[in-house]
Amino acid sequence: MNRLGLLFVAALGVLESPACEGTERPPPAPTGSVGATTSGPSPAAAPAEPDPTASPAAPSVANTAPSVVSAAPSAPPTAGKIDLTHWNLTLPTGREGKPDVVPTGQLLGGYKSEYFFFNDRGALVFWCPVTGVTTKGTHYPRSELRETDPSGSLVNWHLADGPATLTADLAITQVPGTGRLTVGQIHDDGTDGIKSEPLLKLVYKFSKGAQTGKLVAQVRPTPEAKKSDEHVLVEDLPQGTKFSYRIHLDPSRQLRVDINGGERYHGEVDPAWERQGLYFKIGSYLEDNAGDETEGGRVEVYSLAISH
Repeated sequence: MNRLGLLFVAALGVLESPACEGTERPPPAPTGSVGATTSGPSPAAAPAEPDPTASPAAPSVANTAPSVVSAAPSAPPTAGKIDLTHWNLTLPTGREGKPDVVPTGQLLGGYKSEYFFFNDRGALVFWCPVTGVTTKGTHYPRSELRETDPSGSLVNWHLADGPATLTADLAITQVPGTGRLTVGQIHDDGTDGIKSEPLLKLVYKFSKGAQTGKLVAQVRPTPEAKKSDEHVLVEDLPQGTKFSYRIHLDPSRQLRVDINGGERYHGEVDPAWERQGLYFKIGSYLEDNAGDETEGGRVEVYSLAISH
């Protein structure tokens, strides 16, 4: 073979060597390859399995909500804008005349039930069926917070102690058959043997015919008065509407109620209230005790604060 033939053979060997094969572009990855997997959902992003702590759904309106609470079981009892450091809870369960009371420490430990829980919007929900038990001396059940100090001891303050304020953002999402329930109170502790009655009640009154409700302030003239004077705060408040209230009482005996930031009631309370121990309450306190367990009142509280 001459010199030209040798050069041709050598060139042919270089073109067929492994080094040249390695320079070729690899074929595109098929569907479902590693490239496709990394851009798709990882196992952690797969739909979550049902929370095993959630309560099963039930026909009763009251029993459908606790499963929402369990969606975030690690949420603290002060979720959102709710601080339970200064409250205990009266439930519509227990014995007639002696309902169950959840102490402050248990609330702070994360207590929840079908009558009291945080929903997925961060609201604290109070549910009370008309079939619930009542406290001594009353005819109607409640799921309602009562003011305490951080140790859990009951708090009863006096007008001379200084200004007292309760504020809340809330919505009334279900009413009992009568359409009436109380969503806030200044209550009397029964000093001097006087029957324990509220100085102030904020009462929602829903009309089925008008398909709306009104919010009224019921103010008791004196601790011994048998009836309260009623003052309309809001004429047209549809069920489910979110609103705010502020109750303020100061040592000069001035009582004021604001709705959505505007004053709706302002009056001077009788000097007889100065000797009475007083405390705040908030929740779902019915004015109804007839019907089945699906009937009742539901109140969602989105923020809550007290100051003294």
